[in-house]
Amino acid sequence: MTTITLADSTEETTGVVLKGCTIGTQAFQYCSSIETIDMTGATVKLSAFAYCTSLKDVKMNLTTIPSSLFQGCSSLTTIDLSNVTTIGSDAFHSTALGKVNLKNCTSIEQQAFYNCANLTIVGNDLSKCSEIDRYAFCNCNSLEEIVLSGLIGAKSSSDISSYAFCDCENLKTVTYKCTD
Repeated sequence: MTTITLADSTEETTGVVLKGCTIGTQAFQYCSSIETIDMTGATVKLSAFAYCTSLKDVKMNLTTIPSSLFQGCSSLTTIDLSNVTTIGSDAFHSTALGKVNLKNCTSIEQQAFYNCANLTIVGNDLSKCSEIDRYAFCNCNSLEEIVLSGLIGAKSSSDISSYAFCDCENLKTVTYKCTD
């Protein structure tokens, strides 16, 4: 068993290193003084860092982002998602994320990026994404263009659920690339 010692209760904890351990459900939820997290090699449960409002820097190598993991982390502006394949519901709901790389993402669950007003997607590329669930990008007003792909009419085509891009006021171009 790994023991993790944080600063005593009279000090603020601003950085947490949790390499290679399991981080339980809501383990650090509402820890408003945490600014940095290194969870390389960790197994992470849902809502582990939800509402850590000072969180700015995250180091991780997850391929699946659990539900509500960073929900309400209003200072989180950047994170490397280039190796992520699945993003759980509400994972980044109401964060300050700017440009994200979703080139390997195949599934984005409901409200994953809900109310991320500054969100843009590197290369506008969602072409590997076969499932975009309800409200996934709702209120993402910085989105201007997205690129999707798949087989029209086939079971493997992209499944875009109701309201997936609702209230994206600046979304002007949606390109759908058909594959053979």
